[in-house]
Amino acid sequence: MEECCHLLVIERVLRVSSKRTGVPAGGEFQCTSDRWQPTAEELKAFSAIPGCSLRDDFKNCYAVLAKHWDDNIKASEGLDYPGPWMSHDMTMSYKFAGGFIQETGQPIGMKPSSSVIREVCRPVSPPKPASDHVYCDFYRIRLEDTNTTLPQRKAVDEGREIWRTSDMAQVGWLAYEDAIRQWKLATPGPVELSKCEPWPAGANGAGNEQQWGYCTWFARDDLQQVTVLLHKIGYLKKSADQLQKVPWVATGVEANLCHTVSEPR
Repeated sequence: MEECCHLLVIERVLRVSSKRTGVPAGGEFQCTSDRWQPTAEELKAFSAIPGCSLRDDFKNCYAVLAKHWDDNIKASEGLDYPGPWMSHDMTMSYKFAGGFIQETGQPIGMKPSSSVIREVCRPVSPPKPASDHVYCDFYRIRLEDTNTTLPQRKAVDEGREIWRTSDMAQVGWLAYEDAIRQWKLATPGPVELSKCEPWPAGANGAGNEQQWGYCTWFARDDLQQVTVLLHKIGYLKKSADQLQKVPWVATGVEANLCHTVSEPR
């Protein structure tokens, strides 16, 4: 269109095929992390290797670095994603924590402060069999925070439900329970709070202070995930003190609920 852009429209999906990856489904894992600080001589030796000196794909370097732990890995056997080397089942990874420097007349080499982090995850309780089929149901609901804020703000102003101004987890969980009722789902298995993270506050289009954040919950076997988006609506002029008095409200709830089914014999 006018030598600018092309638009691809998918009108119909004729067939969908899927295949289990090597990532375990279910089970509980315990992960340990180990950091290795190579010596100056070791870093110099690594820098002479094309992959480790950025003259090649750096993922080729991880096979060299892994030998410190007597691990034999291949770059081609890692997970295909734009990140550090990770095994196909995501239970082992290597991360280069450092940088590169080039002195006058010298090739690019690793900085003296560089280190390597190895993480290994081992099952505490066994995952589901690899032959099982995994099925997931994804649910999402968007909430209009402009309407729900009014009664909550009034309750806070009257000295009731002060917890709404700071307890993101409770606000998010109540929104999740409401969403379950709207989706007409039986209460899923237990999930545990992973984290609640408020993003830095900022001004909206009217110049009023507002803030966004989210909370996530996971089942211990990671087959269920819940995410609630939260918002402190900007109806006050820019003031951090005033924003602390604004209640958190849920603007969206997402749930990915998975289960496994044994292949019939």
